[in-house]
Amino acid sequence: MQPTITTLTEKKLVGKHLTLSLANNLTGQLWGSFMPRRREVQYAIGTDLYSLQVYPAGYFERFAPQNEFVKWAALEVADFENIPDGMEGFTLPGGLYAVFPHRGMDTAIFQYIYAEWLPQSGYTLDERPHFELLGERYKQGSPDSEEEIWVPIQPAIEHMNTSFFQSLEVQLAMKPIKAFQKNHQLLSLLTAQVGKYVLDTTETYIDLLQDRLTCWG
Repeated sequence: MQPTITTLTEKKLVGKHLTLSLANNLTGQLWGSFMPRRREVQYAIGTDLYSLQVYPAGYFERFAPQNEFVKWAALEVADFENIPDGMEGFTLPGGLYAVFPHRGMDTAIFQYIYAEWLPQSGYTLDERPHFELLGERYKQGSPDSEEEIWVPIQPAIEHMNTSFFQSLEVQLAMKPIKAFQKNHQLLSLLTAQVGKYVLDTTETYIDLLQDRLTCWG
């Protein structure tokens, strides 16, 4: 099964959330409190439901069933005005996602995504929210249920084409060094092309580029 790779734009969500873990799974309690009140949400965009997970940094690297994360039950909205009592707004940042269609209630697909597809995909996980999009074909508990699993990804550095860095050098060669005196200015140029995916490795590259450009002082 191959996912669709797509870029998500930033979205506003309104809903309820709980801190839980796989060992202390309160998902049923969360949705049980949200669904009876979902029609109270104003400015809703469509009827699709977001089952969203916000994992702390390093969650997957140090995975254990007892590790906690924040889970949301939410709807997309056009505006954060008049949020119902007991609910909160959440801004879902945009970025690159792998979208897997899923049918039924079998959770084995997550083992496939993280243990099989991801290591061979040329991508790594990005530290943004994971979510399942539950549309009109979602039927809780049914083998005929359909949903989409959205996994935040970023290009793995070892799979990036070196031509990106070569093209960056060409752009830099056309600009005076004063335009790049601060690292964040150069990072802005990088993020314009590949998002924030290479920031961890570009600091070393920045030093190399600046060494080449010092002759412009």
